[in-house]
Amino acid sequence: MIYTCDRGDFTDCSVPERFPSPFDLEPHPLAQSASFDLQKKLLSISTSDHSFFSPDGGKMFGVLVAQKPDTSATMEQKSHADLVYLAAFSGMLAGEWVREGFAPPVFSVAKRRQVLDEGEVELAEIAKAIETQLRSPQRSELQEQLSAILAQQQQALSEAALYFQKRRAQRHDVRHNHQTVERGLVGNLPLHVDLALQSQRDKSEYKALKSGWARRVATIQSALDEFDQAISANKQKRKALSRTLQEQLFFDYRLPSYSGKKACVTEFFSEAMPPGGTGDCASIKLLYQCYALKLKPVCMAEFWWGASPPGGVRHHGQFYPACRGKCRPVLPHMLHGLDVESPRFEAVPEFSPAEPRVVYEDEHLLVLIKPAGMLSVPGKVVSDSVELRLQSRYPELVPKVLSRMLVHRLDQATSGLMVAARSAVCHKALHQQFERREVTKRYIAVVNGTVAGDAGVIDLPLRVDLDDRPRQMVCYQHGKPAETHFQVLSRTSAGTRLQLSPVTGRTHQLRVHLAHPAGLNAPIKGDELYGIGSDRLYLHAERLSFRHPVTGEKLSFESSAPF
Repeated sequence: MIYTCDRGDFTDCSVPERFPSPFDLEPHPLAQSASFDLQKKLLSISTSDHSFFSPDGGKMFGVLVAQKPDTSATMEQKSHADLVYLAAFSGMLAGEWVREGFAPPVFSVAKRRQVLDEGEVELAEIAKAIETQLRSPQRSELQEQLSAILAQQQQALSEAALYFQKRRAQRHDVRHNHQTVERGLVGNLPLHVDLALQSQRDKSEYKALKSGWARRVATIQSALDEFDQAISANKQKRKALSRTLQEQLFFDYRLPSYSGKKACVTEFFSEAMPPGGTGDCASIKLLYQCYALKLKPVCMAEFWWGASPPGGVRHHGQFYPACRGKCRPVLPHMLHGLDVESPRFEAVPEFSPAEPRVVYEDEHLLVLIKPAGMLSVPGKVVSDSVELRLQSRYPELVPKVLSRMLVHRLDQATSGLMVAARSAVCHKALHQQFERREVTKRYIAVVNGTVAGDAGVIDLPLRVDLDDRPRQMVCYQHGKPAETHFQVLSRTSAGTRLQLSPVTGRTHQLRVHLAHPAGLNAPIKGDELYGIGSDRLYLHAERLSFRHPVTGEKLSFESSAPF
């Protein structure tokens, strides 16, 4: 379905001359107007049909403002009445791929169902065979026998080792006291030869004992291995079938570009299969439907509607850029032929040559203050960074003496204190202090909203969001432990000022811990990934304490937050 906004909603906004990048954080005002119109419609969706505010009920929606192909007039000549918008949701909604009023998926639902039905039957048969093999009475009996024989083996070998150890001690005493052994001499052999022969016999007996037990264990293990090999073969068969099904499903994702070229989604992920759900994002559905209707894309936006997902951080009604994991490889193809603006995050920021400012320096290390917006190390797009600037200032250290001077990193958007080494030995020693958590770090942050309580501890395990790097997410199954201590410094109507002391140093730890509903549920002001953008990220590393790697002296540095 094609929607039209109220004339006032669109006519208040100018039409962009170039298609704004879908990876920008702030959508064009036209796309925002269309989003607000769609949000009014979402309020009418029955909660019995789908509750957006139930756990896992939140959903990413998108809109695409487009032009009708009715005349050859220029953009300036065209009326706002020629603008319409399409709507879409990512993935499924209420268990359905197709919903009236929203762009359909890019694949054939009927064909997908047929492929899945056939494949799921075979997968279910394999899964049943694996379960039968795992629960086999013969396999269970062999496992019990193996456990029993291993316990017996350990006990027998332990007792034998103790017995032969005592005999070895007796021979040692005989050698020391030059006494005749209880068993007497072997023929007319000297005492030391007799003792040596006893030692050889003991070793042979212990070796034969170990071999005997090993054969008994191997017999049972061999029988058990036959079962496990059959199980492994079925698991490999299931894995291969799953991959084949994925390939069959992805083959149906034939994505067009504005210039008319079509390509399978797998062509954009040459190193591996596309992540699950690739091609089902709202932005891809919108462009696919736009081209099918012979419309010209003008601008687009995506927003989250409903409860935040359990692991990630999404805020109701907030705009988000297209994801980098699934959409970043695909959208450049689909937008080919359009005049598209470059993403704002690819813009190269400019800094004074004096940055970063060094606040302490000796022959072993230096401490500096990184400005907000400067990378710690070179990125894929932007090379200017603290690391490169330090290497430029100290060319005698690179590359023979020290490949990297920085001992740790700060996020690009974070400002504050950092330490760098001037030798490989000092770099290793300082890095070990960070690993052993002997370095004290303290941050100042301003968060949106009011924080309940004056102090506390946030303990949420974190891992990378594989579908939307570099975002991190809370994951109790695969996440790494992450702990943050916080203390409220002041509260105002504009937000809360906090002092933060991270115990661990996970990527985006402070940002996720503060923004996540299970943490403080108060994103840092200016956090474009987990909150709302502003003039900067209001996070500053204000204190850094560590031991000097050479002198052992305790060093502490402070830098007042510039906000």
